[in-house]
Amino acid sequence: MLFLATVARGEDRSVEFDGERFVCQYVKVENERSCARYLRDGESLEKWTKMVAVWHFPQLQGTPTEGAAAVIRRLQENQPESKFNFFR
Repeated sequence: MLFLATVARGEDRSVEFDGERFVCQYVKVENERSCARYLRDGESLEKWTKMVAVWHFPQLQGTPTEGAAAVIRRLQENQPESKFNFFR
């Protein structure tokens, strides 16, 4: 899996993905894994149209593709109405 983004330094925690700027709105660290969610300017976690989520699983076994497939399975089980794309 390949994720390319331009990450801003300092106070402005943002990424550029697919030609759009996304600002960090949420960070959670739990049991050695973490998630950061980035939304477009003016959007919120309660109301958004596009989200970039960056997950870190240091204990994940197997290849990155196998790890991504496991995350997708969990998403489909827990949030079957969610729409998402997998890039590699």
